[in-house]
Amino acid sequence: MTIFSNFGRYGIVGAGSGGPGTAPYTIEFMIVAGGGGATPGYYTGGSGAGGYREFTGIAVTIGVGYAIGIGAGGSTSSNGGPSTAFSVAATGGGRAAPGGMSGGSGGGGDYYVGGQGTGNLGGYSPPEGNPSGGPAPNQAGHGGGGATQAGSTSGPQNGGPGGDGSNNLAAWASATSSGDGGYYAGGGGGGSFQYGPVRATGGAGGGGGGSNSTNGGYNTINASEAGEVNTGGGAGGNGASSGGKAGGSGIVIIRYSGAQRGVGGTVTAAGGYSYHKFVSSGTFTA
Repeated sequence: MTIFSNFGRYGIVGAGSGGPGTAPYTIEFMIVAGGGGATPGYYTGGSGAGGYREFTGIAVTIGVGYAIGIGAGGSTSSNGGPSTAFSVAATGGGRAAPGGMSGGSGGGGDYYVGGQGTGNLGGYSPPEGNPSGGPAPNQAGHGGGGATQAGSTSGPQNGGPGGDGSNNLAAWASATSSGDGGYYAGGGGGGSFQYGPVRATGGAGGGGGGSNSTNGGYNTINASEAGEVNTGGGAGGNGASSGGKAGGSGIVIIRYSGAQRGVGGTVTAAGGYSYHKFVSSGTFTA
């Protein structure tokens, strides 16, 4: 199998195997891994988004089945799960944790330890994600990284916003009724520290907002939010509340020009293309 670069995307030549009477055609696809989950505790960071990758010029063979794996959003204290398709993968988002955790995008550190989770754990070019805010300790929770933007470093009281995800394929999101306003893979916002009244927003692309509070951290204004399902968004961090939220699950969308040829997922026709959307693991048969 040969992989080539195509203006910031990837292409794969020779994916699948042919047989008598088969004729390959080409597809494009996007793949998003599950976002990281938020760690239980006080004044924690936002979690990193799942890795986001795009591919084009992929040859598939009629009648051949290709496994599609959709990464689960990370539960509390865990990174998101990887998504896989056509022999490539996107890395699950890093959970928020003391010191920050690396992943597709990095999870933010907490008040007591600080830290910064790095993104693009898979080492891909172009990168699949970005780092969290940080690394300073003795500040509110740092924001989780997103597909196109690093998470923000927090202030002494208010958490850092999550990094924005990608809307490169906004037309795909519109055609398939998916994404968060056309975005995928946004980082979670960090939790506030004690008198931190300003809520840290999650990044565009399903990132959950962090919790904020008053009265020395004992009165919660807004609870932290989970990452949005099937966007790969990272979970928001905790302020006064100690329970962690889950990251958003991933997604794979395949498209090709013309009328439907393949089978699998939810199929939509729009703008001269056929789309196959997978929100759970399955098989795309060309």
